[in-house]
Amino acid sequence: MHSLDHQVLHTLQSWVEQHHAAWLCTIVATHGSSPRPVGSLMACNNHGQVVGSLSGGCVEEELLEQLLGGEYTTLPCTVRYGLNADDNARLGLPCGGHLTVLIEKIDKTSLPDLITINNRLNERKCIKRTVALNSGRMWLEPVAQFEALTMDEHHCAQVYGPRYTLLLVGAGQLAASLAQMATMMDYRVLVTDPRAQKLEDFQAHLLGPDTEVLCIHGMPDDVVREQGNDPFSIVITLTH
Repeated sequence: MHSLDHQVLHTLQSWVEQHHAAWLCTIVATHGSSPRPVGSLMACNNHGQVVGSLSGGCVEEELLEQLLGGEYTTLPCTVRYGLNADDNARLGLPCGGHLTVLIEKIDKTSLPDLITINNRLNERKCIKRTVALNSGRMWLEPVAQFEALTMDEHHCAQVYGPRYTLLLVGAGQLAASLAQMATMMDYRVLVTDPRAQKLEDFQAHLLGPDTEVLCIHGMPDDVVREQGNDPFSIVITLTH
């Protein structure tokens, strides 16, 4: 179970390995109401396939049309959406909101860096990627924790990291409610309980059909050591 950003980067790597033309789009600034926060990613390829999101859909559609029409094929560039009321209405952006998107053409020269990024994320570690806006050159730096995206006239730097894990000890109604909220916030949710029947009932009757939760039968201390023992994990005990 990967975060949405990890899914975008993993898919982007796959496209480049298959020799598809591809683009990486990143929200680098927002003002007012915005459906997605700064740092959100979207990738697309020359076959019209899209992964990730920047808004409710209309920005993605317009951007994809421009990319497939031959725009944004050289150096990284920024595009602003929602500069006036007509733009907001056409794109379905919230009233008064606008966003700035960095668009990068990704080719086979970026493949080693994409592999390094995804390997780092698979290890549940963070990595900072910096892009030179005047050349498209990128470089990577391992870091210990998330940092806010930064951008100036020369560079854009963003930290990618693993999906946060929420480990809930005790399978019950409270765990089910927390699990549903946490999955909507893109947490990787685990529920553990040493009582096999309790865990079975939890899966059958308390979890919603669309709630993505991994249930683990075992002693809590063992499960915590194996599944919740890194800086990106949260453990909540709901039983005694």
